[in-house]
Amino acid sequence: MWKDPIVNIVVANYQVLLYNGLGLYGSLPLLLYSAYLTWAAAMNYVAALIVDRVGRVRMLAIGFIGCTVCLCLFMAMVAEFATSGNKVGQGFAVFFLFSFVGFYGGCVDAVSWIYCSETFPTHARAQGFSISVATFLGAALVYTQSAPLAFSSIDWKSYLVFIIITAVGTLVFMHYSPETKGLALEEISELFGDQVAAHFTNGDSESGPIQEKATHDGEKRMDRQHVE
Repeated sequence: MWKDPIVNIVVANYQVLLYNGLGLYGSLPLLLYSAYLTWAAAMNYVAALIVDRVGRVRMLAIGFIGCTVCLCLFMAMVAEFATSGNKVGQGFAVFFLFSFVGFYGGCVDAVSWIYCSETFPTHARAQGFSISVATFLGAALVYTQSAPLAFSSIDWKSYLVFIIITAVGTLVFMHYSPETKGLALEEISELFGDQVAAHFTNGDSESGPIQEKATHDGEKRMDRQHVE
């Protein structure tokens, strides 16, 4: 459902070609590439600091929307100024590309894997997360292998595929995905209809149905022992 990580894989792997398409050659594309990766790593660190305060779903929604908007603006700059030699237009294209990875690193990259691992039940978490990683890598392989052909055949219009898929996926994600911020792993299962024995949110233990039944049974046994 989440296509932004795959879009970022395409952008990262073929970034030098993207800069070449903007008329940038020599050592400059490599310098911009290194700055791009450094900026992405820094934003991932920021995301790790704020994810438990802001919330997973909110951050992912902001990231998906931000990435989509930045990709639209980057596509517009490429379509208009790629072959014009306009330095201002090319500069804005680079700016929107860096804005894209800013939203991606700051809201999507690490957060998507946190949310993915949390939403699987305990008994299936390892298997579910493994399937998620395998699906991501399989989709990334398809996208990265087909991207060069798309760039050479339809040029900037290839970004429309990423934009449309991400926009649709964002709407589905925002509608169906529950927030897991502040919940213990045992409590997250309750969001999907499972029964939870006890709640431990904010460090407080709140008895659930199973816990209450156990307590009640224990009190009855103690009463019988006291009478005897």
